[in-house]
Amino acid sequence: MRVASSASRLLLVCALLTASCSPDQDLLSDAKRQQDQGETDAAIATLEVLKTKHPESDAAKQVPELAERWLLEAADASRDPHVKRPRLQAALVWNPSSGRAQLRLCQLLLDEEKLQDTERCLDEDMRGKQSDESLEKSIRTALEKAQDAATLGERERLAKSDRPQHWKALIERFPRSAQAKEAQQKLKRLESLCEDLPRFADAARGEFKRQKTDFKRDIDRTLQERVESLRVDQLEGLGRAAASRASELKELAGQIADHRLKDGEKPAQQLLRKALLLQSDSLADLAAALERDAIENLDAYQKGAEGVLERWLKGIDKEAKSVEKLLAEAKTACNPEETRGKEE
Repeated sequence: MRVASSASRLLLVCALLTASCSPDQDLLSDAKRQQDQGETDAAIATLEVLKTKHPESDAAKQVPELAERWLLEAADASRDPHVKRPRLQAALVWNPSSGRAQLRLCQLLLDEEKLQDTERCLDEDMRGKQSDESLEKSIRTALEKAQDAATLGERERLAKSDRPQHWKALIERFPRSAQAKEAQQKLKRLESLCEDLPRFADAARGEFKRQKTDFKRDIDRTLQERVESLRVDQLEGLGRAAASRASELKELAGQIADHRLKDGEKPAQQLLRKALLLQSDSLADLAAALERDAIENLDAYQKGAEGVLERWLKGIDKEAKSVEKLLAEAKTACNPEETRGKEE
């Protein structure tokens, strides 16, 4: 019995000696204690020492997983991106395939409204990493909403344009947007002038609405201006505005001239183009009349410009009736059978 008891004591002593002679386990214990005390930086530094001094030990095998987990916890505990980012980057050093760390970096970019960088982070930087599907889905959903809000103004501007090249650009840049679907329908209507007629008719009618509201308000304000220098500047500004709009309407008339035609659409093309050119020429004449010669007497210029504006305003309704008549005739030319049916 004494021999057995002595042997047991000897084994216990050997075990204690072995434990006390395992510096890798001591370092691991120190790191865990430091982490429990909230000293993450110190804990990570201790893990570094363990990994460097005892790379083949069992304790060292636990280091990458522990370091990643502790760094992620520390990053999640902070709201400061300047604290979060270096911890997440350090987690990736310990575990290069950490999707959890990479996705959190993507989220930081999204929070900073760096949308292109966020998209690149998700599509490129996540390659080869173990994704957290739930987190990635939430980031992508938030990114889509942010992109939609950021590009809404640009998409609406392109969609409202009268230029087919803008519609094509809209489809190429924002293919999944509602505006792109609308642009595709517009491009489809380019195959037939009669199918596209509403676009040009709306532009013509919209121009008269603009003339009777915004442009008339600007004219009235100019005519009421009592300061001569301001009045002259405003008169010249009206001329530039008229010239700009005349150019836009002339471009629309050019689109009509170059439009694809189906059989029998030529008469409608001529009528529609005539309507747009009538508006364009009227505005171009107004712009020319409001242009001031550098040596022209200011009083003479103002009196002449005032007379031109007053006559032009009085002629808007008459011009609108002429254009409306041409638009109606163009529509009739597009639907001759329907017109004959009504007459019968």
